[in-house]
Amino acid sequence: MDYRTLFIHNGFIERFRQTLYRPIRDRLSDEIYQSIHGTTDSEHIFALLVNELQTVPDASLEKALSQTLIQLTQLAESDQVNFSANVIISDGHSLVASRYASGSSAPTLYWLRDDPNYPNAVLIASEPLFAGNWHSCPTNSLLVVKEDLDLRINQF
Repeated sequence: MDYRTLFIHNGFIERFRQTLYRPIRDRLSDEIYQSIHGTTDSEHIFALLVNELQTVPDASLEKALSQTLIQLTQLAESDQVNFSANVIISDGHSLVASRYASGSSAPTLYWLRDDPNYPNAVLIASEPLFAGNWHSCPTNSLLVVKEDLDLRINQF
């Protein structure tokens, strides 16, 4: 399996090793399960996302991340666990970022497009990095950026 992706996670799964560690692993194919080498919630969320991409090979990053967050929410609600998942994923052609939480508040996420210092670019950050026309992403939303810098926000 060869996925060329960038994955970043800012957030947490409450008491991860005691709560969703096993339920996440139970949803993975054997190949994805065997690829996990660590014990962090971030690596397991990534494994769940890769599993989604493997299960539905023609799924967009947006659809795969959306389904991953829906699965996490279902698992968290059944175990009464809080989590937050600001995730950024890119395949080099598109970028999808989430500002998402279940049972807790989501970390902040901001975006900026076509700043005079960074023309023809979209910047995404947890907090505004400098004075500029930063926009806050709404809670429980996906920010999708295409190669042509077309930017779209979808709420759950």
